Amino acid sequence: MTTRATADSVAYWIAASPSELVLDVETDLTDLAEVSAVSVALLDPQGVVVPGLSAIPDVNAEPPIITVTFPTDPFTVGGHYSLRLTLEAPTFTEPVDPVTLVVQTHDGWLTLQQARDLWPQAPDDDVTLSMLLTSAKVACVAFAPIILPDAVIPENYRQAQFQQARSLWLAMSATTESRIGDEQFAVTVYPLDWNVKQLLRPRGIPVMF
Repeated sequence: MTTRATADSVAYWIAASPSELVLDVETDLTDLAEVSAVSVALLDPQGVVVPGLSAIPDVNAEPPIITVTFPTDPFTVGGHYSLRLTLEAPTFTEPVDPVTLVVQTHDGWLTLQQARDLWPQAPDDDVTLSMLLTSAKVACVAFAPIILPDAVIPENYRQAQFQQARSLWLAMSATTESRIGDEQFAVTVYPLDWNVKQLLRPRGIPVMF
Protein backbone atom coordinates (compact mmCIF):
# COMPACT_ATOMS: atom_id res chain seq x y z
CA MET A 1 0.00 0.00 0.00
CA THR A 2 1.23 3.49 -0.77
CA THR A 3 1.05 6.30 1.74
CA ARG A 4 -2.14 8.36 1.46
CA ALA A 5 -3.45 11.47 3.18
CA THR A 6 -7.15 12.26 3.39
CA ALA A 7 -9.47 14.90 4.83
CA ASP A 8 -13.23 15.16 5.31
CA SER A 9 -13.38 18.05 2.84
CA VAL A 10 -10.91 19.43 0.31
CA ALA A 11 -13.17 22.14 -1.17
CA TYR A 12 -12.35 25.85 -0.95
CA TRP A 13 -13.34 29.13 -2.61
CA ILE A 14 -11.17 31.31 -4.78
CA ALA A 15 -9.54 34.13 -2.75
CA ALA A 16 -10.24 32.25 0.49
CA SER A 17 -7.51 32.21 3.13
CA PRO A 18 -7.78 28.94 5.08
CA SER A 19 -5.44 28.72 8.03
CA GLU A 20 -4.66 25.02 7.90
CA LEU A 21 -5.68 21.60 6.64
CA VAL A 22 -5.42 18.51 8.85
CA LEU A 23 -4.86 15.29 6.90
CA ASP A 24 -5.17 11.74 8.23
CA VAL A 25 -2.28 9.53 7.12
CA GLU A 26 -2.78 5.95 5.92
CA THR A 27 0.42 3.96 5.43
CA ASP A 28 1.97 0.54 5.90
CA LEU A 29 5.32 2.01 6.96
CA THR A 30 6.62 0.15 10.00
CA ASP A 31 9.13 2.88 10.87
CA LEU A 32 6.70 5.81 10.76
CA ALA A 33 7.93 6.91 14.17
CA GLU A 34 11.20 7.99 12.55
CA VAL A 35 9.43 10.67 10.49
CA SER A 36 10.48 14.06 11.78
CA ALA A 37 9.47 16.44 8.99
CA VAL A 38 7.28 16.80 5.91
CA SER A 39 8.16 18.67 2.74
CA VAL A 40 5.20 20.28 0.99
CA ALA A 41 4.46 21.86 -2.38
CA LEU A 42 1.17 23.18 -3.73
CA LEU A 43 0.68 23.41 -7.51
CA ASP A 44 -2.14 25.47 -9.01
CA PRO A 45 -4.21 24.19 -11.99
CA GLN A 46 -1.52 25.46 -14.41
CA GLY A 47 1.24 23.68 -12.49
CA VAL A 48 2.64 26.86 -10.92
CA VAL A 49 3.98 26.41 -7.39
CA VAL A 50 2.17 28.36 -4.67
CA PRO A 51 4.83 29.51 -2.16
CA GLY A 52 4.61 29.81 1.58
CA LEU A 53 3.14 26.47 2.73
CA SER A 54 4.47 24.45 5.64
CA ALA A 55 3.58 21.04 7.06
CA ILE A 56 4.08 19.38 10.45
CA PRO A 57 3.62 15.65 11.12
CA ASP A 58 2.24 14.09 14.28
CA VAL A 59 3.09 10.41 14.00
CA ASN A 60 1.91 9.70 17.56
CA ALA A 61 -1.68 10.72 16.85
CA GLU A 62 -4.25 8.02 16.12
CA PRO A 63 -4.43 8.01 13.19
CA PRO A 64 -1.20 9.86 12.37
CA ILE A 65 -1.83 13.33 10.95
CA ILE A 66 -0.14 16.03 8.91
CA THR A 67 -1.11 19.64 9.55
CA VAL A 68 -0.62 21.85 6.49
CA THR A 69 -0.49 25.62 7.06
CA PHE A 70 -1.43 27.91 4.17
CA PRO A 71 -0.11 31.37 3.31
CA THR A 72 -2.49 34.30 2.83
CA ASP A 73 -4.63 34.03 -0.35
CA PRO A 74 -3.18 30.77 -1.73
CA PHE A 75 -6.00 30.26 -4.24
CA THR A 76 -5.88 32.85 -7.03
CA VAL A 77 -7.59 30.81 -9.75
CA GLY A 78 -10.32 28.21 -9.69
CA GLY A 79 -9.80 24.55 -10.49
CA HIS A 80 -7.93 21.59 -9.05
CA TYR A 81 -4.78 22.21 -7.03
CA SER A 82 -2.29 19.41 -6.31
CA LEU A 83 -0.84 19.17 -2.81
CA ARG A 84 2.45 17.22 -2.84
CA LEU A 85 3.80 15.89 0.47
CA THR A 86 6.89 13.85 1.33
CA LEU A 87 7.58 12.26 4.71
CA GLU A 88 11.18 12.75 5.77
CA ALA A 89 13.18 10.60 8.22
CA PRO A 90 16.91 10.21 8.85
CA THR A 91 17.06 6.95 6.90
CA PHE A 92 14.34 7.34 4.25
CA THR A 93 11.85 9.57 2.47
CA GLU A 94 8.31 8.51 1.61
CA PRO A 95 6.19 10.38 -0.97
CA VAL A 96 2.50 10.72 -0.20
CA ASP A 97 -0.10 10.31 -2.94
CA PRO A 98 -0.97 13.82 -4.20
CA VAL A 99 -3.99 15.38 -2.51
CA THR A 100 -6.34 17.23 -4.85
CA LEU A 101 -7.88 20.45 -3.53
CA VAL A 102 -11.02 21.76 -5.24
CA VAL A 103 -11.17 25.55 -5.53
CA GLN A 104 -14.58 26.87 -6.58
CA THR A 105 -15.37 30.17 -8.25
CA HIS A 106 -18.53 32.30 -8.19
CA ASP A 107 -19.10 31.89 -11.92
CA GLY A 108 -22.85 31.27 -11.89
CA TRP A 109 -22.62 27.53 -12.56
CA LEU A 110 -23.48 24.94 -9.92
CA THR A 111 -21.40 24.82 -6.75
CA LEU A 112 -20.77 21.55 -4.92
CA GLN A 113 -23.41 22.36 -2.31
CA GLN A 114 -25.99 23.42 -4.89
CA ALA A 115 -25.43 20.16 -6.75
CA ARG A 116 -25.89 18.15 -3.55
CA ASP A 117 -29.06 20.08 -2.72
CA LEU A 118 -30.47 19.05 -6.09
CA TRP A 119 -28.99 15.56 -6.01
CA PRO A 120 -28.98 13.88 -2.57
CA GLN A 121 -27.33 10.78 -4.08
CA ALA A 122 -24.38 12.77 -5.48
CA PRO A 123 -20.88 11.41 -4.75
CA ASP A 124 -19.68 12.31 -1.26
CA ASP A 125 -16.14 12.94 -2.49
CA ASP A 126 -15.58 16.63 -3.34
CA VAL A 127 -13.07 15.89 -6.11
CA THR A 128 -15.32 13.36 -7.84
CA LEU A 129 -18.34 15.66 -7.79
CA SER A 130 -16.25 18.62 -8.95
CA MET A 131 -14.96 16.63 -11.92
CA LEU A 132 -18.50 15.61 -12.90
CA LEU A 133 -19.74 19.20 -12.70
CA THR A 134 -16.76 20.49 -14.68
CA SER A 135 -17.20 17.92 -17.45
CA ALA A 136 -20.95 18.61 -17.57
CA LYS A 137 -20.29 22.36 -17.77
CA VAL A 138 -17.84 21.86 -20.65
CA ALA A 139 -20.38 19.78 -22.56
CA CYS A 140 -23.16 22.31 -21.95
CA VAL A 141 -21.04 25.30 -22.99
CA ALA A 142 -20.03 23.50 -26.19
CA PHE A 143 -23.67 22.90 -27.19
CA ALA A 144 -25.46 25.99 -25.84
CA PRO A 145 -25.62 29.36 -27.60
CA ILE A 146 -22.54 31.47 -26.89
CA ILE A 147 -22.51 32.96 -23.39
CA LEU A 148 -20.91 36.39 -23.09
CA PRO A 149 -18.18 36.58 -20.40
CA ASP A 150 -20.15 38.90 -18.09
CA ALA A 151 -23.57 37.35 -18.70
CA VAL A 152 -25.62 35.78 -15.90
CA ILE A 153 -25.80 32.01 -16.32
CA PRO A 154 -29.46 31.13 -17.04
CA GLU A 155 -31.26 28.79 -14.67
CA ASN A 156 -31.92 26.30 -17.45
CA TYR A 157 -28.16 26.05 -18.10
CA ARG A 158 -27.54 25.08 -14.48
CA GLN A 159 -30.35 22.53 -14.68
CA ALA A 160 -28.76 21.10 -17.83
CA GLN A 161 -25.39 20.93 -16.06
CA PHE A 162 -26.99 19.04 -13.18
CA GLN A 163 -28.74 16.56 -15.46
CA GLN A 164 -25.59 15.96 -17.51
CA ALA A 165 -23.46 15.46 -14.37
CA ARG A 166 -25.95 12.94 -13.02
CA SER A 167 -26.05 11.14 -16.37
CA LEU A 168 -22.25 10.97 -16.40
CA TRP A 169 -22.17 9.45 -12.95
CA LEU A 170 -24.86 6.88 -13.73
CA ALA A 171 -23.14 5.91 -17.00
CA MET A 172 -19.76 5.60 -15.31
CA SER A 173 -21.20 3.58 -12.44
CA ALA A 174 -22.63 1.12 -14.96
CA THR A 175 -19.31 0.38 -16.72
CA THR A 176 -15.89 -0.73 -15.56
CA GLU A 177 -14.18 0.95 -18.49
CA SER A 178 -14.64 4.55 -17.27
CA ARG A 179 -12.44 5.71 -14.41
CA ILE A 180 -12.56 8.69 -12.16
CA GLY A 181 -10.20 9.70 -9.34
CA ASP A 182 -7.57 12.03 -7.99
CA GLU A 183 -5.07 11.33 -10.76
CA GLN A 184 -7.36 11.52 -13.79
CA PHE A 185 -8.49 15.18 -13.64
CA ALA A 186 -10.98 14.46 -16.43
CA VAL A 187 -13.87 12.12 -17.07
CA THR A 188 -15.32 10.64 -20.21
CA VAL A 189 -17.72 13.13 -21.79
CA TYR A 190 -20.84 11.27 -22.83
CA PRO A 191 -23.15 12.77 -25.45
CA LEU A 192 -25.86 15.11 -24.21
CA ASP A 193 -29.25 13.44 -24.09
CA TRP A 194 -32.37 15.00 -25.59
CA ASN A 195 -33.58 16.51 -22.32
CA VAL A 196 -30.29 18.32 -21.72
CA LYS A 197 -30.20 19.62 -25.30
CA GLN A 198 -33.78 20.85 -24.94
CA LEU A 199 -32.81 22.82 -21.84
CA LEU A 200 -29.91 24.47 -23.64
CA ARG A 201 -31.60 25.06 -26.99
CA PRO A 202 -35.38 24.94 -26.47
CA ARG A 203 -37.46 24.12 -29.52
CA GLY A 204 -41.13 24.73 -29.98
CA ILE A 205 -43.57 21.96 -30.72
CA PRO A 206 -44.45 21.93 -34.45
CA VAL A 207 -48.01 22.97 -35.27
CA MET A 208 -49.93 20.31 -37.14
CA PHE A 209 -52.37 21.48 -39.83
